Amino acid sequence: MGYFGASSPLLVLASPLSWNMLCHAPDAVGQGTWSRVSIGGPFSAAFANTSSANGDNFTVKARVPNGTYRLRFNALRYASAGIVAVELDGVERGRFDLWRSSADNFNIAEIAGLQMGGEHTLRFRLVGKNPSSGGHTFRSSEMSLVRTGNPMAAMQPQSTMMTEEVA
Repeated sequence: MGYFGASSPLLVLASPLSWNMLCHAPDAVGQGTWSRVSIGGPFSAAFANTSSANGDNFTVKARVPNGTYRLRFNALRYASAGIVAVELDGVERGRFDLWRSSADNFNIAEIAGLQMGGEHTLRFRLVGKNPSSGGHTFRSSEMSLVRTGNPMAAMQPQSTMMTEEVA
């Protein structure tokens, strides 16, 4: 027995841990139609809500050893993208406005300082849109948890997204 209980191939992995959570369908779809779509750029496909409605959401479950984690996901930015909220076990940990007038297929968003251990649920939910956006869509081509440290005293999660300066 180890971190994960009965026989798991991940029992012997030490820190840091990292894995892509979009290798399969989400554990649950709360609202909307979600599917894999073809995209250009560094990745050939993305997971997206083709229904493009406010409130569309899906969840993925992660079972991890106790520790501090960083959630990273490639959140594509484009003209019809919405604002996505990320929740860990029902508590919002970050919100990202993904609108951009021209497409950006490589935009890493992250939430650091997540204290986790055991099974957890991550929910991605559309919660509105930028006034300039043409829709409520969310596309992600990669999503991973990275263990950044052992359990620590409570930290405030920090949300960041790479952005470029506009002159």
